[in-house]
Amino acid sequence: MIGLLVLAGFWAGSIFGVKSSYALFIDTGIFYGLGYILGRLTIVNNANKKLIDSIEKKNKDLEYYSKKVEELTIKEERNRVSQELHDSVGHIFTSVITSLDALPYLYQADKKEAENSIKEISDLARNGLDDVRKTIHKMSPTNHQTLSDSVKELIADFTKHTLTEIKLSIEGDETKVNERVKSAIIRCIQEGLTNAKRHGQATLINVNISFKSGELTLLIEDNGSGCDELIAGFGLRTMKERITALTGTVNFNSKLNNGVKILCSIPMAKDV
Repeated sequence: MIGLLVLAGFWAGSIFGVKSSYALFIDTGIFYGLGYILGRLTIVNNANKKLIDSIEKKNKDLEYYSKKVEELTIKEERNRVSQELHDSVGHIFTSVITSLDALPYLYQADKKEAENSIKEISDLARNGLDDVRKTIHKMSPTNHQTLSDSVKELIADFTKHTLTEIKLSIEGDETKVNERVKSAIIRCIQEGLTNAKRHGQATLINVNISFKSGELTLLIEDNGSGCDELIAGFGLRTMKERITALTGTVNFNSKLNNGVKILCSIPMAKDV
């Protein structure tokens, strides 16, 4: 269309010997039209450049955050493995050491029973190795058992190998809990039992689990040596991290010659 107008303008000018005002108008329109188009192209080009720069920046940001997430994931996984190994291996070795310490006395009293005890210790060590393998392969230590069944199994095993009296009580209607909550409670009980025996030389440990008022509580009390100033080591710190990660709370109390008291509380959501 513009080309036709241009030809018309030149044709009119050649006929009359001069450019008509209409031809000048057409030329001016073309000039401004081209200027407008070039201006729009420049604006679009600048906008595209800004868009490309923005995309490149976002890609760099995504790459940076991706690396950060990967680093955090690796760090969290290392922490998870170290916590799991500390809890499971510490628990197993406490049982093995206690059984081995009692073995010489048992051998003097009853050789046959001592031989049976050696086999049990060997089985316990193998179970510990299996537990480590499960931890490394991210296998749940509680499988598909209910929480109470898992706790009963844990306590029975600990009692058998340490000859420690453990009283378990469960209050309220047991609510189905997810694997994170179940694993946290199991590991907390493991740590509580292990600490009570290893550090407090406890002979009696009370474990209470309560399901009520939208809250799951775990109370562990022992008759061990206790202390006036309880210093939280790796195990207790890990216990606290596990529970707080579930928006729960943990309290430790101890008095000299009066054992240790551990209270864990976890809010129970509908889908827990």
